[in-house]
Amino acid sequence: MRCGHTFTGKIVTGTGKAAFFTQLDWVMTQCAEKLGFAPFPGTLNIDISPRDITSIKPFLGSKVVELQSPDPKFCSARIVPADLEGIPAAILFPAEETRVHGRNILEILAPVAVHQVLKKNDGDLVSVTINNGNNFHRKLRSKTDKKLTVEAIMFDLDGTIIDSVKIYYRIVEAVLDRLGLPGVSTGQIQKANQDGTFLWEKLFPASMFGDHPQLKDEAWEIARKIAPEMFNGQVRLLPGAKKILQQIAAQGFKVAVVTATPRQNMHAKLKPLEESGILDLLEEIITADDTAKKKPAADPLLECSRRLAIKAEKCVYVGDTRIDIMAGK
Repeated sequence: MRCGHTFTGKIVTGTGKAAFFTQLDWVMTQCAEKLGFAPFPGTLNIDISPRDITSIKPFLGSKVVELQSPDPKFCSARIVPADLEGIPAAILFPAEETRVHGRNILEILAPVAVHQVLKKNDGDLVSVTINNGNNFHRKLRSKTDKKLTVEAIMFDLDGTIIDSVKIYYRIVEAVLDRLGLPGVSTGQIQKANQDGTFLWEKLFPASMFGDHPQLKDEAWEIARKIAPEMFNGQVRLLPGAKKILQQIAAQGFKVAVVTATPRQNMHAKLKPLEESGILDLLEEIITADDTAKKKPAADPLLECSRRLAIKAEKCVYVGDTRIDIMAGK
């Protein structure tokens, strides 16, 4: 078992209940410490064969990682480090009394929205490699031991430094409610967000959108009006974000933020950074209003590089979605 075990499963729709669990403070903190990442809200659910279920059992021994609740009344969970087609991940094994799926369904934790990054939909196949526990932690250490040959590190904001994803869901829900439209699942909202462009029409009943082409403009207008207030006081730092930014700045790297957030929403989003004393670590902040083209175009990152007076090839960009990867290339 030195190299782990690879298997393939079919992506299926989940119950939506995992989003609450994965965003608990103790779950996010322990995942960051033990896996090297904080999980994106929810889990990816895959249907696997009975043979693969059997092959997984040898990994559920001493090398399994425990997520222990600080509240004895709350169930803990077990996770097994894995690789999801190049994305660091972990298989979640909930306590028996909290299991909501059959034993053929595996729940996968990942630091990003897997559907977006891998461009996968329900019914598509995905490959998972279960890592040897010791090898996994060795890889984490080896990555952190390497010195970066760069001068600046730029960060995305939402989902990378701050926990704001759930607020976006609530904004979409509020917009649909004001338009008198039925609600949608978080999975549908994630699928409507494609490579930096939010496709409202994917959330509208097909017949209504055809009869009311202006509906998309109305949705954007409502979203722009309600967003500042909905973000106000609701944004939190992701676990470990403060420590990471402080450590990077202490090593002499220039730190910056490049976000697709409009300037009007930045005050509320930067408030937790200000309150925690790390806002002053940011030498530049690029918003959606600073360049004509937005991510996944590289323009915002190049503008940040220009303002920092550092060549682009000496900069690193850290984000949590497919468009961040595309922009960083």
